[in-house]
Amino acid sequence: SSRYFLFEPPHHVLPPRLEELALRLIKAGFVPILTHPERLTWVKANYDVVERLNRLGCLIQLTADSIVGAFGRTALYYSEKL
Repeated sequence: SSRYFLFEPPHHVLPPRLEELALRLIKAGFVPILTHPERLTWVKANYDVVERLNRLGCLIQLTADSIVGAFGRTALYYSEKL
């Protein structure tokens, strides 16, 4: 087994207390890997949440197609920003 796991929030709604949940998991010894945050529809209005999750210890996993622009300009922008 591994301490690392994919941490995938809903795509269209920022869940309440997401950062609190991540912190509890990290304190319990797990390493969340936030999946493709560049594709979340709420990233524009809540980019700071993604930055804070990363500072807490969440790793970030980008989708390769986002990096090359296949998911559109917004996903490309945030994948480059991350």
